[in-house]
Amino acid sequence: RALAYALGLCEVLMNEG
Repeated sequence: RALAYALGLCEVLMNEG
């Protein structure tokens, strides 16, 4: 589930920004 993990990280980064 690498894609799911990558998407989760992207969401976190977007929330931080």
